[in-house]
Amino acid sequence: LTRRWHRGLRHFCNLTLAELRFAPLVIFGASLAVGGCIPTLIQKPDSTGGAGGAGGAGGAGGAGSCPTSQLACGLVCVDSKLDPANCGMCGNACASGEVCSDGTCGLTCVGGSTKCGSTDAKDICTVTAIDPLHCGMCGNVCAADNAKSYCAEGACEFECDAGFGDCNAMASDGCETTTSTDKANCGGCDKACAAGETCEGSACKSPPAASCGNGALDSGEECDDSNANKCDGCESCSKQYVLNLPAKASAKSTELAAGLPGNQSDACYEAWGLTNGTVADAVYLSSTADASHSNFILRCQSGNLVFAVENGGGTALVINSSAKCGDNKWHHVVGCRDVTGSNLSLTLYFDGTQVGTLSGTVSQVGPAATVFVGGVTYGQDGLAGSIDEVRVSKSLRYTVNFTPARHFTPDADTVALWHFNEGTGTTFADASGNNYGGTIVGGTWGPDTGYKPAFCP
Repeated sequence: LTRRWHRGLRHFCNLTLAELRFAPLVIFGASLAVGGCIPTLIQKPDSTGGAGGAGGAGGAGGAGSCPTSQLACGLVCVDSKLDPANCGMCGNACASGEVCSDGTCGLTCVGGSTKCGSTDAKDICTVTAIDPLHCGMCGNVCAADNAKSYCAEGACEFECDAGFGDCNAMASDGCETTTSTDKANCGGCDKACAAGETCEGSACKSPPAASCGNGALDSGEECDDSNANKCDGCESCSKQYVLNLPAKASAKSTELAAGLPGNQSDACYEAWGLTNGTVADAVYLSSTADASHSNFILRCQSGNLVFAVENGGGTALVINSSAKCGDNKWHHVVGCRDVTGSNLSLTLYFDGTQVGTLSGTVSQVGPAATVFVGGVTYGQDGLAGSIDEVRVSKSLRYTVNFTPARHFTPDADTVALWHFNEGTGTTFADASGNNYGGTIVGGTWGPDTGYKPAFCP
């Protein structure tokens, strides 16, 4: 915003007002980043060269073209009427104590100009009505933040740079408001954006439509990290957690015992688990009544993945695989049983790859009991790690190698599904709709991160 503009500038230079206002100036060799045209200026010449005669200062090979009121001396244009180093002609320097006024060296200034000191310790004659270095009085320099300053009628004025405004009408802090981003002064002072809008590039903009992935926490969202990355703790705008079960910690569902697939039925038991191997018998999932009766048990025993059933002493059917599970990394583990008449076949998968199979009879399957994570009915050693996405299915869900899903969704064959996404408290819910939830002892919640990239498509 232009505060004022002096109407008499044409008197001093053969330039238009637009050219004068922001023309870069050199005052006796020093660059001055202010607008205006003053009697004491030395201006950079047009580099294209002047049209003067061979002997003129602006001729071919000279400093270039200067305004008609100025003289080309070397590489600069000067006002020889006021320049004490080139007074009346190039190289005619006034003696110490003298000033150049109307092209003549002397002790006083004439024509209404005022004697003021300059940066090189030589006095000069200037018109304080328009000189931005001596505005209204000697030494009063015009300057304002985020603006182009000039002197008009002996008073400092300024014009704000693009994207800024003098919205408090205080000259002392110049153009203090960033109108390119200020919502209360967007594109200009007192131009406020509507509620919910932002100011970008001096224009009010409406917020993006409410949707998952826009980076804003919209209604119904637990989080929104503005990306679609998996395994980063916020997926589909829901916070994702895992259940941490250190040594001696466990989780159980008493209700699920009655809902487990019958011994004559196919079934699969799976989970995502992590254990560091410091617990010798880290049980991912089990339904084990006592030391010799187990409906199923899926464990990381002495660092290797194991799946077993047992119905009394000497009846155990155990797959002892070589899959290394105690490496403090996340793994998908699943044990399945295939029942055909009285025949039983157990299959064990590690990260989607079959690592063992064993045949027996249905009579080797023990009775259903409370389902535990981190132990069995008669003892809970914990995992020394974490558990997530536990699912029990009443079908032979896996028969060949596969890529395990990062998160499970319930279907008609899902008996129980524990996402462990509660993030707080000592209970967990069943996402299958069958209400086989449970309780936690000694466990804590953590963010759902750390899976292998292959399992986070």
